[in-house]
Amino acid sequence: MKTFCFFESNELEPSFEVIPLGFSFFALFFGPLWGLANKLWSISFVWILSSITIYFASKILFYSSFFFLTILTSNLFWGIYGRDMLIQFLINKKKIPKKIISADSEKNAVIIFLSEKV
Repeated sequence: MKTFCFFESNELEPSFEVIPLGFSFFALFFGPLWGLANKLWSISFVWILSSITIYFASKILFYSSFFFLTILTSNLFWGIYGRDMLIQFLINKKKIPKKIISADSEKNAVIIFLSEKV
């Protein structure tokens, strides 16, 4: 079973967002590009600029394997902590975490969440 966290906004029109918790394979493979797709602009741009800097530094110093090791550990970091960074971003945008639900799929979690609100 997967675990999902539901966030609601303080706006007049009620809306919610569903964020799966735990490890993200998409973030593992795509790293900062996954962050850009999830609107984590500042973290992703800093990460991309750091990667470019490390790439050119490794070319100058002839340590090409260092760059690939850096990208590997970077993407591992994104896979482990990417969803946590996304949750912190939503909390900073004044989204309120309302409920954590374990379900087989996101659709089932939404059904459980909406049925409990009635």
